[in-house]
Amino acid sequence: PKPPRRILLAGTALPGVMFPGGVCNFLVMMLALSCSARALKPGPFRGVHGARGSLARIASATRGGVKMGADKMSYVSKPASDEADQGGENKPSFPVGLYPEIEPHYTGMLKVCSGKHEIYYEVSGNPEGVPAIFLHGGPGGGCDERSRRFFDPQFYKIVCLDQRGCGRSIPNAADDFEASLVENNTPSLVADIDAIRKALDIERWGVVLGGSWGSTLALAYAKTHPTNVDSVLLRGVFLFSPSEVDYLFSNGGTAGQNPEAWEAYCQYIEDTSTDWERERTNLLGAYYQRLTSGDKKVQSEAAAAFVGYELSISKTFVSPEVIETASSWTSALRSWPGQSIISKSRTVATTLSASPKQPTC
Repeated sequence: PKPPRRILLAGTALPGVMFPGGVCNFLVMMLALSCSARALKPGPFRGVHGARGSLARIASATRGGVKMGADKMSYVSKPASDEADQGGENKPSFPVGLYPEIEPHYTGMLKVCSGKHEIYYEVSGNPEGVPAIFLHGGPGGGCDERSRRFFDPQFYKIVCLDQRGCGRSIPNAADDFEASLVENNTPSLVADIDAIRKALDIERWGVVLGGSWGSTLALAYAKTHPTNVDSVLLRGVFLFSPSEVDYLFSNGGTAGQNPEAWEAYCQYIEDTSTDWERERTNLLGAYYQRLTSGDKKVQSEAAAAFVGYELSISKTFVSPEVIETASSWTSALRSWPGQSIISKSRTVATTLSASPKQPTC
C-alpha cells in the first residue's frame, strides 16, 4: 500500500495548520501538581548528579530512601527569557497566535478493549471539512481547548481524543492506576485512532498531527494504516529512545540548556532522600519510587517537582504565566485538567521504569 503522501516537521508549510514560535513540549510524563506550589529559590548549580540511567535500571531505586514530610515545596526554575533582546533589529519573528477559540459540536465516548476503556473524543470545526486528528503527548497528556486551535476551523473537521488512561477517558490513571494500564500500549492506541475514524465515517485522515509522544504515535499509525492517512505533521518530535530518556531525566544533558532547571530536578530528590548517595545515581528511579509510593502527599510533591522541571525546559523561552496557569490546577486536582496531569506523570513513570507485564483484555 502507498505510504502517506507527506510527512512534515513543524515549521514546514501545510495550509491551515498553525504553530506558535518556540520549541514545543517534548517530555513524557503523567504527574500530579502539588497543592502547595510555592516559588523556588534555586541554589548554585552543582553539575550533573547521577550516572547514565538505562531503562532496565530505573526501577532499582524503588525501596527506601524517601524522607517524608517535604511540605509545600515547589521546584520550578525561573523561566528563561530574552531580556537581552538577542538579535536586535534582525531578530527573527515567529507566529505567536493560534486560530480562534471554538467549541466542539460533538463529543462522544467510544468503548474499546471489550468495554474496559472508554475513549473521550470530540469533533469541531467544519463538519464537511478535511478530516484532521490531533494526537497529544505524554503518554497521558490529554487534550484541551488549545488542541483545536492548531487548525483552521473553516477548512478542517477537527478531531481530538484523550488516549487511554488520561484526560476525560475512563478509567483515568488519577483514579484507578492499575485499570488504566490494561492494554495501554502503542498498538492499542493505534487501534483506537482507527476505531474513531470508523465511528465518524471518515474514509481517511487528511492530516494526522502529533507532538512529543504524539509524534511517535502518529508515525506508528501511519505505518500501520498507510492508506488511511494523506499527511503526517510532526512537532516536538520525541521517539522515546533510551538516549532521549537519559538525556532528559538521567544524565543531566539538559544542564547545558537550563542549569537551574536541572538543579531543581536534583534538589527535590536530595531534599526528600534519606540515602542521597544512592539515589543520586538513579534520579529517575527515585522519582518513580515517589510517584508510585501510594502516599498521596509524596506523590503530589514529586509530581509538582517533575512537572516543574518539564515546564522549565519545554520551551526556549517560557512565559511566567505558563507556570502560574499550571499552579492554579493545584487547587482543582479533581477537575479533568488536574486529572490529566496526574495520569500523565503516573503513566510515564511506569513506562520509563519497564513496568511488569500488563493485564490483557
